[in-house]
Amino acid sequence: AVLFGVWGVVSFNPFTLVIAFFVLMGAEAESKQVRMRVALERVKVEAMMTPRVVGVDQDLSMLDAQWALRREHVAMLPVTSAGRPVGRVTWAAVQALPDEERAGRMVRDAMEDGVVAEVGEDGWTALRRMAEARVPLVAVVDADGLLAGTLDWNDLQRGMTRAEQEAERTGPRTGWRRERPA
Repeated sequence: AVLFGVWGVVSFNPFTLVIAFFVLMGAEAESKQVRMRVALERVKVEAMMTPRVVGVDQDLSMLDAQWALRREHVAMLPVTSAGRPVGRVTWAAVQALPDEERAGRMVRDAMEDGVVAEVGEDGWTALRRMAEARVPLVAVVDADGLLAGTLDWNDLQRGMTRAEQEAERTGPRTGWRRERPA
């Protein structure tokens, strides 16, 4: 990018300067993604998730889902069946129904497909699943497949920030490991 920029200035070629700019922006984006990946690969989902053992049961009414979403102050909650996540219900799905129909409609009729992550996997894997499915929230399950919590973009951002702060605090590990005095 720098060489394209220098060549564009020396040869008075604005097209080369534009190419240099786009190459520089691409390299910057790639650098950010690499930093994010390195940070999130070190943090487990369990450390970042919002603990939540209660979702919205698929056999409840949409009115009950509305109250659960309000109580939790979120726009989306996992839908569960016997404690296992089977989908998700959104505030938009609740609002799409007229008020008088919410008590008669079941959550299973309005739920959307959900994405699941395990507590032991790293944050980068969960982020990739979220991005591939284009969902802002994943249900986190424990070893038995039961709902343990949720993970959203804000949780991932906080986890990445904590990982970067931890790396800065401990510093780079170079050279020989020093033994502590007895």
